[in-house]
Amino acid sequence: MTASPAIGRRCGLAVAVGVALATVAPIGVASALPGDENDRRLPRLQGAYTYSVANGGDDLKTNGRYSTPCGGCAATGEDGQTLQWTGAGWSHNYPDECGTVQVMLIPKSIKNGVATRLSSTTWGGCLEGSVVQGSLVWTDN
Repeated sequence: MTASPAIGRRCGLAVAVGVALATVAPIGVASALPGDENDRRLPRLQGAYTYSVANGGDDLKTNGRYSTPCGGCAATGEDGQTLQWTGAGWSHNYPDECGTVQVMLIPKSIKNGVATRLSSTTWGGCLEGSVVQGSLVWTDN
C-alpha cells in the first residue's frame, strides 16, 4: 500500500499520515530553505516509513515514502500529498465522508538529520470526536 491521504482504513476508521494544525509556522518558530542554517538543524522526512496504530486490539500497519528538500521544509509523499512544516512537525488534512480529517506528525527521534521515529495524532471527519494515536518509523532511504 502506498502513502495515500488515507493511510489505513479498517472498520470505518480512517487513519492518515500528514494535518493542518497550522499550515504556517508560528511567529518565532524556525522554518528553512535549502542550504540555510535551519536546513542543517531541523529534521527532514526522507525515505520509507511504516505507519502503525493499535485500533481495538487490531494493529494497523501501512508503508509510505516521503521526501523534503531541506530540514524544516514541507514534505511530499509518493502520491503527491504535501505535509506542511508547522515548526514542530508536519501536518496534513484531507476530506472524508464526514468532514475534514487532520493529522499531525511530531518527530521523536532524529538521526543524521532524518526524523526516524514520529508520533502521529489523527482526529476529525468520521472519527466522530475520537483521537487516534499512532507512530511512524523510518525503514530506509
